[in-house]
Parts: sequence; C-alpha cells; structure tokens
Amino acid sequence: SSKALPMGPRASRGSGEAWSAGDRVEVWSNTHQAWCPGHVEEVRADNMISVAFKLPIEEPDNMASKCLPANHSHLRRAMVGEQGAAEFTKGAAVEVWSNSSQAWCPGYVHGITQDMLYLAFRLPGSKADEWSQKQLPATHKDVRLASGAARAAGSRASAASAASGIAAAAAPPGSS
Repeated sequence: SSKALPMGPRASRGSGEAWSAGDRVEVWSNTHQAWCPGHVEEVRADNMISVAFKLPIEEPDNMASKCLPANHSHLRRAMVGEQGAAEFTKGAAVEVWSNSSQAWCPGYVHGITQDMLYLAFRLPGSKADEWSQKQLPATHKDVRLASGAARAAGSRASAASAASGIAAAAAPPGSS
C-alpha cells in the first residue's frame, strides 16, 4: 500500500550527512506502525545501512534489525540532545503534541518500557475524564517534560485519571 508515514520535520537526514556506526536513529516498523529507537550497526560499501532497534512491545526479545538503503524513508536520525527514557519517570507531567489539534496537550507518563513511553493526555476542549493515549519513543519530538502550568496540569491529570480508572487503559501491554 502507499500509506504515508508520519514523518514530521525529521523526515530527512539533513544536507547529505553520512551515516556512521553508532549513530542514533529511528526506524519505521511496518508491523507495529511506529517509529522505533535504535542505532546504526554498520555502514556498508554498497550504501546499505545495518540498524538495530527496539520494537514497541514488552517482551524479552524486543530487538530487531534490518538493512536499508542510506536514503530510505523508513530510516531517520534521532534528535541529538533530547531527553531519553532515563529523564522520564512514571507519573511525570509531560506535554504531548496532538497532530489533530495542532497543540501541545498536558498529560503524564503512565508507563515506561525501555525507551518507549506510554502517555495519557487531554486534548483541548475535552472533558475532565476524557483521555487520549499515545505510545512514543522517549526521544520523540512529540513528547517533552512539562514546565510551569503544564506540569501542574499533568500532575492533576495523573491523579485524576488514576482515580477514574483511565490509567489502566493506557498501560503498557503486560503491565496490569
């Protein structure tokens, strides 16, 4: 199928930058319909890139690898200097970008599995008990630690959703 990938502003690798072993990347998983955090294992002479990446599943064997052309649309650089999973904690207040609302929304981290975050957040104009959910790599551009008023809203959100049972719906697979 010719389904468009959710690329965003990091769709390209930049102005012809060469790949190097160890580069942090995100790899598109057709099976899971998600960008997965990983790294370049090898840059081959035929311009093929061997990558290893973490699948968005909670299983002991959640690593995968594939070999892609250097300019493939399923391979992009991870943002350097962004937060990693270590900077997020369960219950932490976050802001989550909503593509449909084109806005940063207050929310919280419901669960963490390695570098994947399970998020609950409120869309603009939603009722107090209406929660949206998203699963993203910790380095994804669409999630950031909250600050100021957003942090307070996220903390209230975490407590309110836990009380209403919504938290269970946002749980990582196998965490209940």
